[in-house]
Amino acid sequence: LKQQTPALRLMLGKLLVYELPVPQAAIDPICEDISSWESHIQRAEFLGLLEVTLTNNTERLYRVPRILSPLLEFPENPKGEELYKQAAQILYRLWWEAGGATEAQDLEIHRLALLGKDEKILAEIASSLANRLSLESRFREAISLCKSTLEITKNYRVIREIAFCEHQMGEVDRALNYYEQALNLCPTEDERELALIYHYLGILKADKGEVNEAIALYNQSLEIAERIGNVQDKAATLHYLGNIYANKGDVDEAIALYNQSLEIAERIGNVQSKVTTLYQLGNIYANKGDVDEAITLYNQSLEIAERIGDVQSKAATLYQLAILQENKRDVD
Repeated sequence: LKQQTPALRLMLGKLLVYELPVPQAAIDPICEDISSWESHIQRAEFLGLLEVTLTNNTERLYRVPRILSPLLEFPENPKGEELYKQAAQILYRLWWEAGGATEAQDLEIHRLALLGKDEKILAEIASSLANRLSLESRFREAISLCKSTLEITKNYRVIREIAFCEHQMGEVDRALNYYEQALNLCPTEDERELALIYHYLGILKADKGEVNEAIALYNQSLEIAERIGNVQDKAATLHYLGNIYANKGDVDEAIALYNQSLEIAERIGNVQSKVTTLYQLGNIYANKGDVDEAITLYNQSLEIAERIGDVQSKAATLYQLAILQENKRDVD
């Protein structure tokens, strides 16, 4: 390394900004102020000062070995912060906007945006990634990611994601506090987000047994969803309203709400929503003593759950079917 030109060492120092292997398209904008950087890339690769990985489509990815970190000079702030921000914007364009980015790539963009204090990219990546992590029940990881984001930007979508995760972990009071923060920060023109906050707040209130408040929040969410034509959110809110009326013992109202939700889910092809709503309808008919109708609904839910690989719903539905068959004395 000591035998190389200052330009080559400068190039390697700047490329320390990336922790993941990146394509040459991510190097070009960062090194354009270094003359003949392409030849430096080739020489560094030949000498083993630059790792090269070939992807399946034979694209070459480059990474500076971390063992070189103490031996290279990384730009000091403010240039270091500017470099992080530039790198975040480059990978955002190459990986995020192009679609199909891996979790590791999303985390790399988030890391760079955090260090470069790019609030827009930071909030967008954090809210999307936190949502993905929460779907995998990785709530602590999602919360940690969101909290690091909030150190730079108080984004209401990110706060709503924290609230959801806290609720799932049983931290109801903390979740309520975050939802209220998100509601206060959410601009009135972002009606989709407002509807989501009202919806999740409704779930929280229902879990606390505050039924009337939950119904009021669901209706606020429903009114917005209908006004802006968001049928997917409308279906979800109708389903949760159905849950409340079912728990209140108002079976006819619950069935009507579930059927409205089911009709929308069928129309837009939301099979995951169909699985859940058919299951809940099955529960209602089972509780009414209409066993044959309940079995029919459970089997419809089961068929879709098997088809889409929803093993959790499949297990729950098989359990309910087993109870019905046991009640019919069909032990086998």
